[in-house]
Amino acid sequence: MRLDSSNIAAACKGRIIYKGDDREVTNIRLDSREAGEGDLFVPIIGEKTDAHRFLPDVAAKSVSCIFTSRHHDPEELKKDATFFDALEKSRAEGTAPSVIFTEDTVAALQELGAWYRRNRVHMPVIGVTGSVGKTTTREMTACALSGGKRVYATKGNLNSQVGVPMTVTGIEDEDIAVLELGISKPGEMDRIAHITAPDAAIITNIGISHIEYLGSRENIMKEKLRIAAGSGKPVRLFLNGDNDLLSGLTRERLEELSIPASAVSEMIFCGTSENCDVRAEDIDEKDGYASFTASFYRRDSDGRLEDRPYLTQRVSLTIPGSHMMIDALLALAVSVSFGVDPEKAAEKLAAFSSLKGRGEIFEKEGITVIDDCYNAAPDSMKAALSVLLSKACEGRRIAVLADMLELGAGSKELHREIGRYLTESAGKPDMLLLFGPESRYIEDGISDRGGMEVRHFDEMEGLMDFLRTELSPGDLILFKGSNSMGLSKAISSIFGK
Repeated sequence: MRLDSSNIAAACKGRIIYKGDDREVTNIRLDSREAGEGDLFVPIIGEKTDAHRFLPDVAAKSVSCIFTSRHHDPEELKKDATFFDALEKSRAEGTAPSVIFTEDTVAALQELGAWYRRNRVHMPVIGVTGSVGKTTTREMTACALSGGKRVYATKGNLNSQVGVPMTVTGIEDEDIAVLELGISKPGEMDRIAHITAPDAAIITNIGISHIEYLGSRENIMKEKLRIAAGSGKPVRLFLNGDNDLLSGLTRERLEELSIPASAVSEMIFCGTSENCDVRAEDIDEKDGYASFTASFYRRDSDGRLEDRPYLTQRVSLTIPGSHMMIDALLALAVSVSFGVDPEKAAEKLAAFSSLKGRGEIFEKEGITVIDDCYNAAPDSMKAALSVLLSKACEGRRIAVLADMLELGAGSKELHREIGRYLTESAGKPDMLLLFGPESRYIEDGISDRGGMEVRHFDEMEGLMDFLRTELSPGDLILFKGSNSMGLSKAISSIFGK
C-alpha cells in the first residue's frame, strides 16, 4: 500500500483536521505499541479500552496518518492539549502525521479496504470461509496455486472485520490473492465480502461454530453464502460436496436462502460422493496419510455429471487426516480453474505440512504430539480423534480434550456427541483426559469405555502435572480444544514447543 492522507480521507469518507507532513502510508496498525514510520494508526474502541487514549504516544512515533472519531474538527483537536502538543512537537521534527476525522474508525478502515480493492487490486481474489478448516484450506489453496502463480494470502489470523481490510491493503503486484473471511454474527459476511469483492469463493463446510450467535446451521449456511451476495459480481463457488447442507445446494435453494441466483456464476462441488464435480477416487490411507486420484467431471446441458472424467491427477498428502482430502480437492479445483497445471499443483500439495496448532505433529523425547488446539468444534474434534486412532503407535494413544466454546444452548449435548463418537469408534484411546467444565459432558456420552481410562481436570496445573509424570517414550498424544482453553500452554510447558 502506498497512499497519501488525501487518498485515504477520500477513500474512507473522512475529513483531514490536521495536515501533517504528508508522508506516504505503507501499512496499517491497530496496536499503538507497534506503530511506527509509514503507518496509519486506527484506534479501535473496544469493550475494555478506547485506543484513542494512546494517540499522544502514537503521534510521537513518526506515523504518517491517524484516524480519530473523538475530534470532530481542528478546534476540538486543539482542546485535547496532550494530543495536539504531541502533534506540534512532531511537526517541529518533520514527522507530523495527518489526522483524519471519521464517525467510526472501524467503518472507515473497512471503507478504505473496499476502495483499495476496487482501485488498486487488479487480480483475481478468492475468498475462503466455512465453519472449520478455513485457515488450512486457505494455506493449501495458496500452496497449490503457487505451482504456477505468485500468490498473496492472508497472514496469520487477519480474517475479521478489522483484519480483512488490513489484509486487502497489503496486496501489491501478485498474480492472485487468497483471503480468509471469518464471521461470527449476522451481517458480518456482507461487510467483508463487500471489502474483498471475491471473484471465487471456497466454503469448506457448514458446522456449528458460532451457532451461539447465528442460531442454527441453516442460518450459518445462509450467512456463509453471503460471500457471493456481498461481492457485487457473480462469484464462482467451490463447495464441500460431502457436507450435508452444501451438497444439496441448487439455484432454487439459493433463492430460498435469499441469495440471488445471479450472484453465483457456477457451483463446483468437491468431495468423495457421486454428486461431486471434482471427486476423490481410488483412495489409499496409510498411517493416517491419504493419497487419492482427483477426477474432474463435466456436466451436460441438463446439469448431469458425465460418466468419465476429463482430467485426473494423483495426489499424495503429507498432512494427516482423511478430512484433509476435501481441503486438498478444493485447493486443486481452484488451482485448475485459474489455469495452474494440475501436476504442478499436486506437487505443491504433496509438500504441504500442518500449520502450528492445526494438526501439527512433532516428536519430543520419543513422545509424538498432535497439536490441534488452535480451535475446536464437534466435526474437527472427531477428525482429530480419527487421526489419533489411525496413526501407528508403539505406546499408548492419549487424547487431551478441552471444552468446545461458542456452541450456545446445545453445548452439553454436542459434547456428549463426542462421547458417543468415542463409544462407536472401532478403536479407542488408551487414556482420555478432559479439561474444562463442558468437557465433563464428553464423559457423559460414553456408554462403553472399552478399557479406556478417563480422567477430568478442573485446573490446567493439575493436567500438566499429571502429564509430566505419566507420559512415556512411544506414547502418541493429541491436544484438542478451543483456543481460549489454553491447551497450547500445556504443550509449551511440557514440550518446550
